Amino acid sequence: MKLFKILRLLLVFLFALFVFNPAFADLSSDAKIEYNKGIQFYQTGMYSQAADCFKKATEYDPNFIDAYFNLGSLLEYLKQDDDALNAFKQIILRKPDDYEAVYKAAELSKRTGNVEKAIMYLSLIPEDSLIGQRAKELAQLEENFNFEKEQIKIKYQMDYDLIKNREENEIKKVLEKKIIEKARNKLLKLINYN
Repeated sequence: MKLFKILRLLLVFLFALFVFNPAFADLSSDAKIEYNKGIQFYQTGMYSQAADCFKKATEYDPNFIDAYFNLGSLLEYLKQDDDALNAFKQIILRKPDDYEAVYKAAELSKRTGNVEKAIMYLSLIPEDSLIGQRAKELAQLEENFNFEKEQIKIKYQMDYDLIKNREENEIKKVLEKKIIEKARNKLLKLINYN
């Protein structure tokens, strides 16, 4: 519930910030209309409709960063992580120094199981940026991931060696039994001939 309230406040703040921002005036009127409708749908809890409006706003104006950000945040809230990640990727393509979007892409990459991609995104965030400390904490994934990966390799090699040794020992036992049986059969033949 707390996340919902924070997300709601963030969207309202972004709406107010960009409505009164001169850069907002450069956007197409259709994009603005869809964006504003998306904010209204979001405020009334109609999240699917809000997402549709934010998506339409990006179609009208493919450089509408705030519409991508709201779309990505909303899709993340709706647990549509792959789609949310795609929205944040669009921001990164258009504005690579939007470190909040880069951080979100890292979080979503981690959540979708692509830790290496998350680490790559985190490497794009300078430590002295506002989000740098959070990125640094998330980057601890790299050390943990690499350590776990190395541990898995070692365990795999140990298991492989153990299985190989067991197989070799079983083969030796089978060969020893065959050799003993052949020797026994030859001895019996020799005894029967005499």
